[in-house]
Amino acid sequence: MNKAAQIILYLFTGLIALIFFILLFFPLDTVIGHFLAKVEEVTKNQYSVSVSEIDASLIFDTEFSDFRVFEKGKEIFYVPNLEVGFSLFSFLGENTDVSFDANYKEGKIQGRVSFTIQGSTVKIDVVDVTIKKVSLSELKFINSYLGSLKYPIKLQGILEGSVYVLLEKNVKTSEAEINLKLQDTKVAAIPIEAFKLEVPEMELALGKKHVEIDGLLTNGTITLNKLSIPGPDAVLDITGTARLNRKFQIIRTTMDGKFSFSEKVIEQFPLISLLDSYKTSDGTFPLSIRGGWKNPKIKVGEMQIMDLLKQGSF
Repeated sequence: MNKAAQIILYLFTGLIALIFFILLFFPLDTVIGHFLAKVEEVTKNQYSVSVSEIDASLIFDTEFSDFRVFEKGKEIFYVPNLEVGFSLFSFLGENTDVSFDANYKEGKIQGRVSFTIQGSTVKIDVVDVTIKKVSLSELKFINSYLGSLKYPIKLQGILEGSVYVLLEKNVKTSEAEINLKLQDTKVAAIPIEAFKLEVPEMELALGKKHVEIDGLLTNGTITLNKLSIPGPDAVLDITGTARLNRKFQIIRTTMDGKFSFSEKVIEQFPLISLLDSYKTSDGTFPLSIRGGWKNPKIKVGEMQIMDLLKQGSF
């Protein structure tokens, strides 16, 4: 073997040994732990992350036990076992792509998230997830959001389906596709204190039936192909479109459908009887939604629901 070949062989062998040494002894768990600890600083104490154990790897997925996210001290996200796959070198640039498997007591969520890091700002670019029969009780971020609404909602059910979101600065080039199903779905009673009312507890889907949501975002328009609640206590079918402005706010809605309630709900919420004159031959009420998100015009037959609420007619 000539001298040049020997030098090349030695260099190659040395490089392999160096890579093996890095993979074997690189303190990746320390690096990741430091990165998670920086979340609170980067978000100015709004969010923090904690884990009970990190099993880190440069080759295989990194595994986190008891992965928790807190918002101002309140836990909003928890996964008993989270497996994350990423390239260490991707964190050296602005664009990062992370795949994950979130394993719950029953069911799992798997997919990928792409995001861009610019200074202290993190921008989500792509979310692509598949949900496999996960109880809503384990998805604290959904419960947290529903509980923060003007009229808090407590929802039970088993969630499955897929969500794909591509976020661009231009709303017309952003895309989304959502296909979700909820099984064994119940909603707790909803108090409406402003009108001294309470919407009674309702069963929205039982047995093999599902609450279904099927929608798209293309060219700045949300297309709701299907929003279906099979009942027994509340039945709803609605489709339509919603136009977004540059700030991703809904400025024009055109949606139509129909709904009905069980006798049990009507007995507990007799104000529904005000709508009886608009009931169709199949026992349902016609529903239409027009206008923007801040001031929608919701009509049952010819009755303007929002006007009635503002006047306190209920």
